[in-house]
Amino acid sequence: MTDDIPKEKDKPAIRIIPPKLAGLTLLAGIIVNFVVPLHPFEFWTSFFFGMFIAAFGALLVTWAIKTFAIKGTNLRIDRPATCIVESGPFSFSRNPIYLGGAILYAGLALMFNSGWSLLLLAPLIYVIRTKVITPEEEYLEKKFGTVYLDYKAKVRRWI
Repeated sequence: MTDDIPKEKDKPAIRIIPPKLAGLTLLAGIIVNFVVPLHPFEFWTSFFFGMFIAAFGALLVTWAIKTFAIKGTNLRIDRPATCIVESGPFSFSRNPIYLGGAILYAGLALMFNSGWSLLLLAPLIYVIRTKVITPEEEYLEKKFGTVYLDYKAKVRRWI
């Protein structure tokens, strides 16, 4: 672990708050869906299937957040990381919160039967990948060095 990062710069260079971006993207898709309907599935089938998917995503996010809390590191991306978490869902995904968030988003989009929200999921994941995950990984590499590089070599980014 390196201590050469000044305290005020000891955080990833991220300006996007992923849950807010995801919420706004989902809402935008739902609103567009009212104006230009795009319903890919029968409503009740989509709703119940979406409920199960959303619940799975929420459980994954909750598990990851609890794992962070147990390890005592910061959840917020505007605060310093105190350690590399390798247990729980972080043993099979370096980004289980973003993965769970994407699954939750897909489930909610299905619950609203919003084809537009589903279509917006791919660009949302791209933005999170390039504007959030990449700077986060660069920060963790700089802060934790070989500890993070070893973890990165063992565990895939998504699944």
